[in-house]
Amino acid sequence: MPSITSLLDHYGPLAVFLFVVVENFGVPIPGETMLVVAAAYAASGHTSIALVVVCCIAGVWTGATLSYLAGRSGGVALMTRLRVPERHLARAEGYMTRWGGYTVLFGRYVAFLRSYIGWLAGINKMRPLPFYLWNLAGAVAWTLTFGALGYLLGNNWGLIEKKLGAGVVVVVAVGVVLYVAYEVYKRRRDARIEAVSEQARRATRVGAGGPALGGEQATEEALAAGDKLA
Repeated sequence: MPSITSLLDHYGPLAVFLFVVVENFGVPIPGETMLVVAAAYAASGHTSIALVVVCCIAGVWTGATLSYLAGRSGGVALMTRLRVPERHLARAEGYMTRWGGYTVLFGRYVAFLRSYIGWLAGINKMRPLPFYLWNLAGAVAWTLTFGALGYLLGNNWGLIEKKLGAGVVVVVAVGVVLYVAYEVYKRRRDARIEAVSEQARRATRVGAGGPALGGEQATEEALAAGDKLA
């Protein structure tokens, strides 16, 4: 798999645009990582920070808008076909029902919610104009936050290393690697648990229709398998 820096070398800020479009359409990939790395890369002179910011804002807005339109037309059925975990949908729907436009604005800062904002707004029939405006405000705020963080980090990396020493830099780098590894592990664990839950539901339905396996027994066995996987 190509690294983020190699993607930036080949495609420049367009890579940022495409990355966050995919994330905001419903694929939970770490868009903030792409933005921070791209901004740091721009600070070192490899690309334009202005283009990174503009492409990111455009990508976030476009991805969320596409998912919003899809949510209004296809709704929950399409999300089910895409195998989006039900617990993610339930949590996101709770946020949307309670906070509405504020969810579109501040939900960008919640990793699992960011990917489903457009879908939930569309499914809950949020009016188009308010959504477009809240979506734009959220895209701008989120991009400026993580873009500034990445740019400052990249622009001052030499000073940080000089003041704090190489040892601290190594610790920070290891911390970042461990965090990314944990996020990958958590996503895979959640996917396994969701698969086991689906197996339990299917087994319950099968058990209810025949004497071979009772619904409760099937559920217990499936959940026990999930414990082993987790």
